[in-house]
Formats: sequence, structure tokens, C-alpha cells
Amino acid sequence: MQETTQDSIQTEANAQSEVIADSSLEIEQVQGTQDTTDSTQSPEQSGDSPQENTPPTQENTTPQSQDENIEPPEPETIFPNEPLAPLPPQIPQVDTPLDKESNAKLEAFLQELHIAIETNESVLSNTHFSLQGIAQLLEVSKDIWEFYSYQCANLKLNNEQFNLLKETFNTISVYISNTLKELYTIHNTSLNIFKSTEALLDEAKNGIDSINGDIEIAKETLRQIQNLEQKLESIKTINATLTAIIAQAEAMKNEINALVPNILNEVKAELLREKESHELELEQKKAEFLTIFSEKITLFEQKVTAFNEDFVIKQTHINEMMTELESCFNRLEEVRDFVRESLENVENAKNEALQSVANAKSEIEDKANECVTTMESAKTQCIESVESTKDNAIEAMNEVKTQAQNAIENAKTELEAQKQTHLNELDSAKDTHLSTLGEATQNHSQSLSDLQSEIQDDFNQMAENMKQELDAVGASQIADLTSIVNEIKSKQTALGHNFQHQNFTNNGTFTKPQNAQYFYVFVQGGIGASFSTTAGGISSFGALLSANGGSGSEQGAGQKGDCKGAFVEIVDETTPVVVGAGGIVMVSWSNRG
Repeated sequence: MQETTQDSIQTEANAQSEVIADSSLEIEQVQGTQDTTDSTQSPEQSGDSPQENTPPTQENTTPQSQDENIEPPEPETIFPNEPLAPLPPQIPQVDTPLDKESNAKLEAFLQELHIAIETNESVLSNTHFSLQGIAQLLEVSKDIWEFYSYQCANLKLNNEQFNLLKETFNTISVYISNTLKELYTIHNTSLNIFKSTEALLDEAKNGIDSINGDIEIAKETLRQIQNLEQKLESIKTINATLTAIIAQAEAMKNEINALVPNILNEVKAELLREKESHELELEQKKAEFLTIFSEKITLFEQKVTAFNEDFVIKQTHINEMMTELESCFNRLEEVRDFVRESLENVENAKNEALQSVANAKSEIEDKANECVTTMESAKTQCIESVESTKDNAIEAMNEVKTQAQNAIENAKTELEAQKQTHLNELDSAKDTHLSTLGEATQNHSQSLSDLQSEIQDDFNQMAENMKQELDAVGASQIADLTSIVNEIKSKQTALGHNFQHQNFTNNGTFTKPQNAQYFYVFVQGGIGASFSTTAGGISSFGALLSANGGSGSEQGAGQKGDCKGAFVEIVDETTPVVVGAGGIVMVSWSNRG
């Protein structure tokens, strides 16, 4: 039973220690809490069970710092008149009653204590000294708590005063920033004037570019003439291709004669007639094309010679105009140098004004730092002398407030005077340079506009003359060349080009080319067996054309197979080819397109 009572007393002492620890934590967090702890009565003095009073607490919420989202005040409220060091408020003490749970625990503890006292007298003595020790600890904690509460309240007031001073300096910084923005706007105005001058120079440059465009048109016409010459070369290439086709036809004829020595005379005579007629027609077309080519080339060379002579004259005129343009560019460079010099003068004046503002800002910052240093010193003295007297601390704060207000007023007056002086100087320099620059720009712009109009009229007239001459000369030449090309294309479409063939001496498969449709197929059957009556094998090109093999001979060599030839249209992509022993299948075609 004695152990239970001692445990209860120890638990209550731990609870009191936790209360003191929580109070210390609240002091560190600057919550402005103050507890008042009553002394615990001993059992001998009261005659009843010991009573405990929970220290009351009064929370004073410290206002949050409003450094964030500070809005710049109006010019007349830059320096507020509120006191920088208000008096610390009186912190009331309010008793807080025990809650129901604490009362229940206290009643339970009293019952256990009565039982322990009735059963064991030593418990009463131990409890008496324990409660006295706890009472002394609570008295000490009460003194410490009051000291820290008072210090926290003063720190809170000092923090508010510092935030107010910080807001004042932030307002001054905003005002200086607005002044710098006004100077930046003036600088942008000067830049816009410079850009306007640059725009005038760009217009002059565009006029020169349009002149260069006319020259490019003349060069483009010359390139078209060169393209016509290249087309003539391609026509000559086509002529050579036709000659190669004739040679290939002759080679094909020789190949057919070598492979088919025993073809029927009727087929041979028919092939020879067709060959001779084709050769005669090709020779006639060749002679016609060569005659037309010679005439067109001669006519084209004459026109090229005439164009070259006229082009030399126009090139001389262009060179003269380019000389005048170079002179104009030199005058423009002089104007640009003058404008650049004027802008440099404006920039120098602006830099001097900005330097003066920067110096004034530096002086203000130095004075502000001096004020802050003074405030920090006063704050330190105030904290050190809190225990001695509160009146001395308040008097020091008022003195610091007066000094800070005087320093800020002096700095504001000096800044306003310097600002007005530099603004007047900057406006005067700006007006002078703008007037000079405007007159020079107007004069040179008028000269440049007149010269540009004159040059533009000359070049427009020259371009129109050249265009009319080139249209008159080139239209007929292009029409003649177009007629020749169309005629060649029609002949090429009818006859095809790039003749090819494929021979089969064994069974195989013929794959149709993508750009061909009509084919000439020659088929010869296999040779009959020697000293035997066995006939030769059949040769065939799919189901389109076939030829029987030759008869066998018991007396000696067998006969060669039949020969057949025809123009066929192939629809399928692949065609099976069957070749008898000793026979052959030949497929010839020409590409189109």
C-alpha cells in the first residue's frame, strides 16, 4: 500500500514537471503564455488532503510578420507618423478551473492517500516532505515563468517595431524603383527615335533590293536561254538514241539470221520487207529531224547573238546605275554616322543621369544602414536594461525613433532635390538632341526619297523594255522548241525506245516488264532425233504462240523444228516458256514513257 502511494506521488510530480516543460516550449515558440501557480498546502496546515492548482495560462497571439505582399503606399504616406516603439500591453492573469478529468484524478489520489495514512504513519511524513519539495519547485518555476513571459512580451514589441521600420525602408525602395522606371521610359523613347531612323534607312535598302531584283530577273532570263541550249543538247542526244536504235535493229536482224538459217523464205522475205520499210522510214525521219535541228540551231544562235549584243548595252547602263547607288550609299553612311553620334551623346547624358541617381541611392542606403545600426544598438541596450527599468528603455526607443525620422526626412529631401536636378538636365539634353536629330533626319529623308524615286523610275523603265524584248524574242523560240519536243514525244510514243530482248534455250518463266505491253515473240520447235523416227519437242510461249518440233530421220540427222513469230499482248505478270531440245524462244520489246 505504501508503494502504491509513493507511485501516485511520483506520478503527480512527473505531471508537474511535464507542465513546466510544456510552458518552456511555449516560451521558445514566442506564444506569450503566462501561468500563475498557487502554493500547495501541506497536510499538517490544512488538515485535509493536499490541493493542487493548475497554473492559469493567458495566450497572446503574436501578429505574423507582414513583410510578404507589401503594397507600395501613396507618395504622401511614404513615411508614416505612427510611433516606432509602443508601450508594452498589460498581460492579465485569468484563473483557469480544473477540468473534470483532473478533478477525478485528484479525488482518487485523496482516497488512496487517506487509506495509506490510516494504515501507515510514515506515509504522512513522506508525503509532507514531498509536497513541500514540489511547492518549492513550483515557486521557482513561477518566478522563471514570469521572467520569461516579460522578456517575450518585450521581444514581441521590438519585433513589431523592427517590422514597421522595415516596411518604411521597403517603401523608400519602391519609390526609388519607380524613379528608375521613369528614367528607363525616357531611354526607351530615345531608342524609338533611333529605330525610326533605322526604319528610314531600311526603306532605302528595300529600294536597292528591288533594283537588285530587276537584275535577278535579267539573270533569270539568261538562265532560261541556257536551259534552251540544254534542251537542244537533249534533242541531239535523242538523235543519237535513234541512230543507236537503228544499229540495234540491224544487230537484231543479224542475230535472227544467224539463229534461224532455215526459216521459210516467205517469212524471211516478209521480215526483210518490213525491215527495209522501217529502215527507210527511220532514215526519212532522221533526215527530217536533222534538217529541222540544223535550222532551229542556226536561228537560235542568231537570236542568242542579238541578245548578247543588247545585253552588253543594258549591262553598261546597269553599271552606271550601280555607281550612282554606291554614291547614294556613301551619303547614307554619312547620315548614319551623324545619327549614331547624336545617339551616343544622348546615351552619355543618360549614363551621367543614371550615375547621379545611383550615387544618390548609395548615399540613401548608407544613411539607412546607419539608421539600422543605430536601431540595433538601441535595441541591444533596451534588452540589457529591461531588468533595471522599463522607463529608460521606452525613453531610448523614443530617442531612436526621433533620430530615424529626422534621418529619413533629410534623406528624402536630398533625394528629391537631386532627382529634380538630374531630370531637368536630362530633359534639356534630350530636347536639344531630338531637335537636331529631327532636322537632319527630315533633310536626308527627303533627299533619299527623291533619289529613290528617280532610281526606281529608271529601273522600272529598263525592266519593262528588257521584258518586252525578251518576250518578243523568247516567245517564238519557246513555241518552236515546244513544237519540236511534242513531235519527238509523239514519235517516241509510237515507236518506243530502249529496245530489249530475252532468249530462252531451256524451259523457264518470262516476267513481264512494268513499262511494256506489246511484245514480238519468235518460237522454234526442237530438232528431231538422228537415226530415229522420234520427233523433236514442242516449243511454246505460254498459250500465246507455239511451234512443233522437227521430224526424226532414220537415215541421218533429224530435221529442225517449225518457226513462228508474232506480236502479242501479254496480260499476266509471268508466262511459262517451254523449249524443245535444240529449239529456241526469243522475246523482244521496247520501253514506253
